[in-house]
Amino acid sequence: MMLSVSMSAGTGQFRADDDTRNPIHHNDNISNFTKQINDVITESVDPTQSLFLEELTNGYNNVSNGTTSPFDPSGSPAFFYELYVYGYIFPPITILTIVVNTLEMIVYSHPSMRSPTSYLLVAMALADMLTGLIPLPVFFFYYTFGGYRHYMSVSGCYIYQYLRNILPTIMHTASIWLNLALAIHRYIGVSHSKDIRGIYCTKRAVWTGILIIHVCATCVHLPRFFEVTFQPIKFPSKIGNNVLEEACIPVESDWYASVDFTYFNMYFITRAAVIQVLPCLLLGIFNCLLMKTVVMGNRARKGLLEDNAKLEARLSKESIRTTVMLQVILILFLISEVPVAVILIIKVIQMNTGILIIHPNAEAILAVMSNLIILLSYPMNFIVYCSMSRKFKKTMLKIFSQDCCDKKSVVWL
Repeated sequence: MMLSVSMSAGTGQFRADDDTRNPIHHNDNISNFTKQINDVITESVDPTQSLFLEELTNGYNNVSNGTTSPFDPSGSPAFFYELYVYGYIFPPITILTIVVNTLEMIVYSHPSMRSPTSYLLVAMALADMLTGLIPLPVFFFYYTFGGYRHYMSVSGCYIYQYLRNILPTIMHTASIWLNLALAIHRYIGVSHSKDIRGIYCTKRAVWTGILIIHVCATCVHLPRFFEVTFQPIKFPSKIGNNVLEEACIPVESDWYASVDFTYFNMYFITRAAVIQVLPCLLLGIFNCLLMKTVVMGNRARKGLLEDNAKLEARLSKESIRTTVMLQVILILFLISEVPVAVILIIKVIQMNTGILIIHPNAEAILAVMSNLIILLSYPMNFIVYCSMSRKFKKTMLKIFSQDCCDKKSVVWL
């Protein structure tokens, strides 16, 4: 699930840097933007930190005194924050998200709750849960249990890259588009005629939309699987004792090396525009339209509008309550995603103008905090469902009270 704001390949789960930094490349391809950032860094941090941040920002393999630098996420300028956020805050929040999102999926999959809207809510809950669940083993091993004290093997590097950076980003992209689909679906459901709803708000249409969203999310990030390969290297152990341990170095694929900055620039522009900014803008618009519809519906129910029979029929008291609940869900989503959109816009501006807006150290820390805000928003949906949907609460109590009765019957028999 996360933000990658480095200029090296990528976007893992909203991460300050994409840890496939240092792929082997020729120095004559280094961009003017990178040189400018390196100048700023050199003035503000010590030489070793400057070397690392140079690697962080350009994604090339830096060679110091003839020695190739291994893949090492613990060299991040925000590693202190990553260690505590990803190692000690993320795991319990992710486990909580798994529990409550599983409850959401069970309740909304119950026969009495099944509807096109509930299918979207189940898909959203699953995408959010997988965004946190997929990188959880990496968080536990690398941050919580101190795996950062050693270099990673080649297999470890691939696992880290796929589970930590790429797969969570695919699921989070799907989650963003599912939230937008929910807003559009609800707006059509409460604001358009039965004929229109019969086309776009059916179960088949919703399932088709969910499938298309996941396929498109995968396709957008698919090239990331093939940007680099990892090669083994023996390197002095971090713990000293003059011991060599296995490490790995990322090596750029031939296709990636040939398109490098063009591909990377297009990737960030696409991610900023299509995955973050545009969905946020559209969500804001549809939220306003939904709010207007709810206000009109309340006035219609009170008899303050003439010729409102059709509107009132579509906007029953329960329908209005559901619409308001979904609005709250979408607003929480916007609050968590807007900071990420801003960071990505700044990144695109920096890449294309050479203007340094945010220092790389600050940028890395902001990305970690953005990740934390996003993860904290996931369990909030369950609280909204419980506090604003009577049907959700009744169905949940019915499911679990029935399970308890069944267990007691089994014991009695």
